[in-house]
Amino acid sequence: MNPRAVSNLISACALTLFLCAIFLLFPIPARAQSPANDSDAQLVNKFLDQEREPAEGLKCVIKSMQPFLDFAFRFEVGYIVRCPLREFAGNGSTIVSFVRVKPEGGTAIVLGDAYKLPPSVGSASGNIRADQLKDEFDFSGGFAAGEGNYQVEVLVANREATRICTKRWHVHLERKRSEKKVPLTLNDNAAGALTILPWSGIFDTGGSGLRLTVLLDTAPVNPYSQKLRAWDRSFLLSALSTVMSQINCQSVRLIAFNMDQQKELFRKERFDEPGFNELAQAMRGLELGMVSFQVLEQKQGYASLLSRLATLEMTDAQPSDAVILLGPHTRFLDKPPQGFLPARDGKGPQFFYLEYMPSWLLGREFPDVVEYVTRSLDGTSFKIHSPAELAHAVQKIAAQVKHNGKQAGVAGQ
Repeated sequence: MNPRAVSNLISACALTLFLCAIFLLFPIPARAQSPANDSDAQLVNKFLDQEREPAEGLKCVIKSMQPFLDFAFRFEVGYIVRCPLREFAGNGSTIVSFVRVKPEGGTAIVLGDAYKLPPSVGSASGNIRADQLKDEFDFSGGFAAGEGNYQVEVLVANREATRICTKRWHVHLERKRSEKKVPLTLNDNAAGALTILPWSGIFDTGGSGLRLTVLLDTAPVNPYSQKLRAWDRSFLLSALSTVMSQINCQSVRLIAFNMDQQKELFRKERFDEPGFNELAQAMRGLELGMVSFQVLEQKQGYASLLSRLATLEMTDAQPSDAVILLGPHTRFLDKPPQGFLPARDGKGPQFFYLEYMPSWLLGREFPDVVEYVTRSLDGTSFKIHSPAELAHAVQKIAAQVKHNGKQAGVAGQ
């Protein structure tokens, strides 16, 4: 056997041993991208650091996304992995994904995630095998970071065929001139998982706190994206955490909804600290969600959903003091017909819309359907472009809503 063949055989054996070790150690399925344990991190580091011969791998494409500053005052760096379904056997493949982030002069981190594909996908009868399909399976990942320079390496592998796909790139993170006054929550050249900043979980039980409802629009930051990516979920959770941290609340009711699927996704009458993890898991299911034909037939279904949720808040036996609609600018821009707008009789909670406007929409900030519904409820809309603007808008809301004859206070004041 010639030396090159021997080298390829050794590389193949090493790859098989590496993947076997990874799948033995890594919990399947993982709940979300999180720091790898020491054993996994050592294996990933060893594999990414070694020189190896090119081998047949997964025919996947790893695409890096444009980083942005989120409402938790840190940069979010994301990527998308796309793989043809024919790459996987139709018996329920398991896929693991790791990202290693090396800050310049800082400490490297390794994050991991896992996905379980169904045995068969695509047909109404479920008889089409994955290897017969032309469709793609895709997922997203990412990490949080402070300013600085970073080397990013992503490794994707499937358990059954012991094949991999890797990509390496560099990213430079720096605040824009308009963001220089925003204090970041992560140090320079420091990275971590896309976990939310912790909310204290403390409610105001002294009688001066707000009874608050948050209607969370679980939509992508990019209104033209069809899926809720890892950075979208992190962005929404960080915005929710910021709102709840800055308003003194007696109680919080949380309803998450999705207008593309025209349904309520998650509800918790007394939202609390564990509720963040429950909400995160519910939103993660949207990554692979599909919209049914019946939903597509309902042309104004998204407006009906908003109207129903608002009406339920106004007619509740114990209505909240304020209802905050929270989410990014949506792609639904048409004003709903009058019959789809909820009627307001002057009673019930005050309504507010905190609408995040991505920087690329500057100059095209037209009203969306949530703003039209908010107007019909005599509510107030705030267009949010930065973390500082979100904090300022929350202070305005707290100052406007009265509770038991007292002005609602801002947390920490």
